Amino acid sequence: MKQGPVAQSEHAGRCRGKGGGVRDPGIEERTDGARLIGALQSFFVREDAYGLWMPGVPKGKTEMGAITQDLLGNHLKGTVRVGAHSTDRYDRAQWMVIDLDAVPVVAVLDIMGAAAKHGVSLSVEASRTAGRFHLWSLFAERVPAWKARALGQGLLTAAGWGNRGIEVFPKQDSLATTEKGMGNFVWLPWNGADLPQGRTAFLDLNREHWPPYADQVGFLMSAPRIPV
Repeated sequence: MKQGPVAQSEHAGRCRGKGGGVRDPGIEERTDGARLIGALQSFFVREDAYGLWMPGVPKGKTEMGAITQDLLGNHLKGTVRVGAHSTDRYDRAQWMVIDLDAVPVVAVLDIMGAAAKHGVSLSVEASRTAGRFHLWSLFAERVPAWKARALGQGLLTAAGWGNRGIEVFPKQDSLATTEKGMGNFVWLPWNGADLPQGRTAFLDLNREHWPPYADQVGFLMSAPRIPV
């Protein structure tokens, strides 16, 4: 599969060491709340559970309940933080995420280069913590969780970053191996507490300093989906 609008390693090389996350003044101009909420809904593979963090709580946890527009609207405002679980009841995933925490920025370039070499599309999101990244791969249809995990782990190995303790979501091949049968969630992009600083936004690695795409929803909707 061709790489499409996500960055290719040869274009990203000039950004080596920049770290991304620089705010683009036009980021809000084409990303109104209704479009963002609609796009956020596409990350969920369960309609009965979500991750939630609220101020004053040490860490987020799984909450059971409907995923409402009000809930996602509060995420966009930054009053709460919402996460989407990676695996549905039938052990299928709609996406795969490589979670890059506490690794040098060069890891992003290495993994993007390996993905381009193998025809895999990846989209880079600046995490809520500066200098950390989520690398998203989106599937055209839901795939077995083990296949999604194998893709992420294979890319890490091809990039020379295997066996480094880097997390890949889904984190399990089957929910049967989890204590509560829920698996793990990943925090959604576009949190209102972070977005003004260019964090929790998808980044344009083809531009200097890796600024966020001005039209976040447009980028997400046009990002190539990996065929099943």
